[in-house]
Amino acid sequence: MKHFYGKALLSACFLLFLFSCQNDEADSPAVEQQTNVLFSVDFGNSYKGSIKGYLAAYTPEGELLNYGSLGDSTKWDLKGKYNGDKIDILYFEVINGLGIQHIKNIPVGQTFTNLRNTATYQETDKKTFKFKVEDFGKREGNGTDEFGFMSTAYLSRSGYATFNPLKWAKVENGYTYTDISFSKGNDPGEKEYGAELLLIDRVTNKAYIKYLDLKTLTENYTSSDVITLNKSDFKEADIKSVQMNANNSPYENMFLYTYNKQTDRRDIIRSFNHIITGYNIWYVSSNQEMPIDYWTLIYSAKTGKTHNVITSNKEQIPASVNVRELSGHSITKNGDKFSFKHGTIFSDKKLLKTYVSFFKYRYAGNSISYYMNFDSSESTGTLSLKPFTIPTGILDKYPKIKEVAQRDWEIGDYSQVYDTRSFTNPMLEYLKDMLQWKTSNHSETEYTNESYSIKL
Repeated sequence: MKHFYGKALLSACFLLFLFSCQNDEADSPAVEQQTNVLFSVDFGNSYKGSIKGYLAAYTPEGELLNYGSLGDSTKWDLKGKYNGDKIDILYFEVINGLGIQHIKNIPVGQTFTNLRNTATYQETDKKTFKFKVEDFGKREGNGTDEFGFMSTAYLSRSGYATFNPLKWAKVENGYTYTDISFSKGNDPGEKEYGAELLLIDRVTNKAYIKYLDLKTLTENYTSSDVITLNKSDFKEADIKSVQMNANNSPYENMFLYTYNKQTDRRDIIRSFNHIITGYNIWYVSSNQEMPIDYWTLIYSAKTGKTHNVITSNKEQIPASVNVRELSGHSITKNGDKFSFKHGTIFSDKKLLKTYVSFFKYRYAGNSISYYMNFDSSESTGTLSLKPFTIPTGILDKYPKIKEVAQRDWEIGDYSQVYDTRSFTNPMLEYLKDMLQWKTSNHSETEYTNESYSIKL
């Protein structure tokens, strides 16, 4: 680790140094504190640099012990004089503004390793192929449907949460024509890229899907070849919907994302936000061509209060979902602290964690957001909360954010997160997953993760 940063606090009773990487030591006359490794970082072969992220260790009472930059070096230890067995870790991430995640009660001495991908994603290769497709699907000019989404073809590219209508360049002699471009990124660990073509039969209203694999296309065709696809080359898929039951919470928007994969193929992420009738949101299921591996359903109410997110790898997406609103919570500001009462827990679900958020200059480009996370055992009763102090060394690197830091904290949101899985240390697993370290969270075991949020 190239640089660490600490601070010195002088009182009438003792002098406590918070230590740098050089292990400067000063003993308290009251309690002999030992220099220990608070946690370690080891990127291994995945280190890329240029990471605007920082990890800081604090005592549970809020005293900064030390912090380090995730972009400094491949492997480093964060050291400080501390005899306790638990620390609070704050993760600072600079993207426009400053985002802060406060994770409580992390055992001292953790090693964070095997980072999945620290590089900024870049598209390094682009290929375009010409396609000639049998004209059996609905398209502009050959009829309309009472549901607008069924009046066009769709193209989804791997790695992107898009579901874009496809307009044909021309129609001729029973075939439609278009050029389709494929972009490949710079991560060697990524699976094969491709795209998915969805057509809806204009006679039967049935859906048909064809996966276009970039590797296969590259091996068999050139950019000047015309690739012919007939209806027989497509696999039939099902058009389904989810009924959202939200009695007192009219929707502002709804989204359903399905992550579809096969071995050695990068996910096709379909994004659906077309509301067909009432509170039904539609989607396409294609087990023959690209099965759904997992899915995420998002519901936001018009009031700006209720926000529900469900993520699951269960094979069947439910036909209906009940939208629920949090209740029983309250928060008041008392000087520089907040008196917060946790809300009522849903007794029919397994609580994983909760969080309360605070903001400075919310929705602005240089805003500061602070998320204080609690495990299930800490998610009841009334607490006195105060966001920890941001290290001066971090603020000094970003003058515009430092200016915002002078503002008072504003009350943000409250959220409860439920999960059907069991974790030995949920907060540690959450920290690792948030940092994109490889964890065992995403197993083959069926799970459902649900979050319920509300503005305070």
